[in-house]
Amino acid sequence: MTRSRGRRGRGPLALSAAAVALAAVLASALVTGCSPTAIERASGEAEEPARPLTVQEARRAFDAFSDNTDVARASGDERLALQYVTDGQAQLTAAAFRRAAYVGEPLPRYRYTSPRLFVPRTGTYPRWFVAAAKRTGDGQTRTAVLVFTRMEPGERWKVSLITLLDKGEKLPVPVIDRSGFASALRTDEQGLVLEPKMVGAMHATLAEDGPESQATRVMEPGKHTSDNAAKIEKSKERADDAGLAYDAIFSAPRQPSFALRTRDGGALVLYPLAFDTVVVAKSEDVDRVPVPQEVQHLLEKLILKEELDVIELYQYAAYNPPKGKGRARVLGAEGTVVKADGE
Repeated sequence: MTRSRGRRGRGPLALSAAAVALAAVLASALVTGCSPTAIERASGEAEEPARPLTVQEARRAFDAFSDNTDVARASGDERLALQYVTDGQAQLTAAAFRRAAYVGEPLPRYRYTSPRLFVPRTGTYPRWFVAAAKRTGDGQTRTAVLVFTRMEPGERWKVSLITLLDKGEKLPVPVIDRSGFASALRTDEQGLVLEPKMVGAMHATLAEDGPESQATRVMEPGKHTSDNAAKIEKSKERADDAGLAYDAIFSAPRQPSFALRTRDGGALVLYPLAFDTVVVAKSEDVDRVPVPQEVQHLLEKLILKEELDVIELYQYAAYNPPKGKGRARVLGAEGTVVKADGE
């Protein structure tokens, strides 16, 4: 994605859009409450008998992903790895393989063990379930939360999203009924601090506006949210000192989010956000736009005279409490740069 240099004045537009989203969410969260399924995309007609996915089937899908992605990473087989991922996870996987090839290093290998499976009861498509597992790799063990999706009968189960809980955070436990099924929530579910579909929007607003944002009324500030605003301001100052213009915006990509009811009546919400930045030379006196090392593997050329566009993709887990029981809180994140372009 490349913008013309005339589009540097993007900030006010981003702020007005965020303000509109914030006003709508605050009105809903503070007055009425918050209902379309957690995956909002076409699924087609189911061609197999309408029966719920079983926990045993979910475990086989989990094992297939864990085993095959480890083989793919060990052998450098990107094609195999991409057969088991979709949506944002496919972008992150492709970026990881491209970086490994660029720097000439093997990919990190991860093992997913001790899964807890949370399977919504549904006989229609698309289908999905959540797995929480220990992920070992890079010399550490973290709690990973994975979302598996299957769009149509006969398709392979693929992972749409993986995120990691921050150290010290515990997974809000989804409620399981007597038949062993979890409770999936609609994206505009009532009775929560935020409609599940608006958790990402509030996150983005808080990340851009900082701790003074009205969004703090419904979402806690912190390292994944409001702290980003200070980083953006520092980046703008450094760019200005170097004769450059810097702009940044958080946005929800056209990818699904997911929500499960938790035992206390709240929700575990899993969602992606994109962080889009642009650096532009403000005058002809600037010889070139600097290219950070972490994006070089995604560029066709490393000498840019006018502009650098970068897209980072992050996938989050958040706890969304019942209305009147506190604020939504981000529990963890995982992501990196997935696209870069320039001229």
